[in-house]
Amino acid sequence: MVMLKDILEAMAGVIAKGYPDRYIYLQQMPDQFERPSFFLELVTTHRRRQNIGTDETEIYLTLTIHEPLNDVRKGDPLDALADQEGILELFRTGVLPVADRALPVMVSNGGQSGGEAYVEFTVTLRDGGFYDPEAYLALIEEVDMRYKTRKGEVTVGSGEA
Repeated sequence: MVMLKDILEAMAGVIAKGYPDRYIYLQQMPDQFERPSFFLELVTTHRRRQNIGTDETEIYLTLTIHEPLNDVRKGDPLDALADQEGILELFRTGVLPVADRALPVMVSNGGQSGGEAYVEFTVTLRDGGFYDPEAYLALIEEVDMRYKTRKGEVTVGSGEA
């Protein structure tokens, strides 16, 4: 089973292959972080049932690109855009290898401000969900149904509700 941690680490692995000289911070950014670097954060997840045995989870991640600071303590906007383009290129195939799976990944947004850029990703995980038909039997109620026919009234059920 693919875990959220596996997806985060797989994303970091793809980025690390494209930028082996940069540090990638996962989920927590220290006060004194190195530049240039990346900050990868899993922001939200949304899980919904697809059918009786399959769940679909959308995992929303953001990557912040931190450029080296210049004399006025700003990153270079052109470098930020170039790195943003490089990140987009790393995920051009739309596939993220995670363990024995190939998950769809979509770059959903991106931008740049003040010499720092960001890229937003959505990864979709479809996996077998918990399904135990015996676990739900206790939730089924016995219901009496009464209806009339030409020959009289008919009751279906045990009489206990």
